[in-house]
Amino acid sequence: MRYFIVYIDILGFREIAKNTAGKLRVTPEEIRQNYRDRVLDRLNVSKDMKYILHFEEISLDSWL
Repeated sequence: MRYFIVYIDILGFREIAKNTAGKLRVTPEEIRQNYRDRVLDRLNVSKDMKYILHFEEISLDSWL
């Protein structure tokens, strides 16, 4: 069996969230949190399916 270490980061998303927030009348933090939640949901599904053994959040929007 092979194991891999993967680093996931939302690069450049701060600016995209700012631009999108103005169009949708929400805060950039709400957009970033929504995106983070979606990423975490997918990581949890993958963990439940045993594709991921362990993951941890290493910063606000980065995972290892």
